[in-house]
Amino acid sequence: MDNNLFTVGDEQGLPFEFKAKPVSEERRLENWDAVLDGIDRTVVLLRQRRRLFLSAAAIVVLIVGATWYFSNKETMPLVTEYKTGYGQVKILLLPDSSKLVLNANSAVKIPQQWKEQGDRQVWLDGEGYFEVAKKITTHQKFIVHTSQVDVEVLGTKFNVNTRRRQSLVALEEGKVQLSVKGKSVSVIQKLTRPSIVLKPGEVARIDSALDVSVTGEKNIEHYSGWVKNEYHFDDTSLGAVALMIQDIYGYKTIVADSALLSRSISGDLRATNVEEFISVLRATLNLHIDVDVNGKTVTISQP
Repeated sequence: MDNNLFTVGDEQGLPFEFKAKPVSEERRLENWDAVLDGIDRTVVLLRQRRRLFLSAAAIVVLIVGATWYFSNKETMPLVTEYKTGYGQVKILLLPDSSKLVLNANSAVKIPQQWKEQGDRQVWLDGEGYFEVAKKITTHQKFIVHTSQVDVEVLGTKFNVNTRRRQSLVALEEGKVQLSVKGKSVSVIQKLTRPSIVLKPGEVARIDSALDVSVTGEKNIEHYSGWVKNEYHFDDTSLGAVALMIQDIYGYKTIVADSALLSRSISGDLRATNVEEFISVLRATLNLHIDVDVNGKTVTISQP
């Protein structure tokens, strides 16, 4: 069929055809002007409708955002974040007069204002030593949040280390209760206690699978010795010491022979920087240890 023909059916179903009639050039131009005028008006209307739609959408977003903000205002306090670089230790006095010593390569978020009622909360990533002020009248809890465990206390001294996908909580005095994230009560009961409550001198270890073990330690203060630039080793492998150097000072370890990493060290070490730390290791282990300050590497080899 000719493309210029438009075919429909009448009531008897008989086909008939409409064929375009020739029109004068003047009439064709008048029709075209009318079409253009109609397009212009349509574009204006579409633009007006688009502006109205965008304005309405913006108002809806504003209302939803304001509603969400005010409904969550009480649960989302403004916080200040403190960070330490490699080899840096920072002492912080918290709003309730509690004390936090933040170890190197760590971060903590602290609410800008603490109310007289409600829990005192901080969020820790890395390692920190806490001396928590007791709230005898209000009995406010103090909670340290980490990626694996929440540490809840009333007034105590303890160390929290959250490095390398595991957490370690060492309690010096007072009492803390641990809530392991993602674990059910039945798993927690493996500790033969209804909940994870530490006593002074106990250390809780939470591994990457969120399994928990609790042990007693005679010298619990060794875990927070770094606050005084002191480090205690008890048959500790050189490989573990190398990881400590990387966590605290940011230096990676290179060894000529991997068997050297199994060498162990015992005793107390005092150092305020990586050079002093390596100097003691060099003398104790009788190894050749070079420190590249620019490349941030420690190279260990036989003498």
